[in-house]
Amino acid sequence: MQIIADLYFKNYCINLLKSVKSARNKKAQKKNLCAFVAMNLLFKIGNK
Repeated sequence: MQIIADLYFKNYCINLLKSVKSARNKKAQKKNLCAFVAMNLLFKIGNK
């Protein structure tokens, strides 16, 4: 189950990074980046 969660998370991160790069609007970019950081932290906490 953990492997599936890892793969899903990696996929989510890749998609999020793509959307951050493609976002022309600076506000949208910041929002996406915040979501990315938050997800990263949650994932690290959940992995411990």
